[in-house]
Amino acid sequence: MPIARHVGPAMPLLRLLGVNCAAGIAVAMLAVGGLLALDAQLRALIFSDHSPAVALTLLSGGFVVTFASAMMGSAIMQLGE
Repeated sequence: MPIARHVGPAMPLLRLLGVNCAAGIAVAMLAVGGLLALDAQLRALIFSDHSPAVALTLLSGGFVVTFASAMMGSAIMQLGE
């Protein structure tokens, strides 16, 4: 059975979306880290809880969805240029 060599190069849109999604996730993690570093009250509120992982996951998840979708959307909108 021959190996399909056309699968990788034939999907530049998926590569574009993947790269921009990864960039959006990186920006979101930087934003969450900056928010925790600069806001002492929020940091104390999160880390004084019994399970701070839940709060950090929800906060990070919201930021990731927002920033990754914004980066991917802006990449799609710039395809016409």
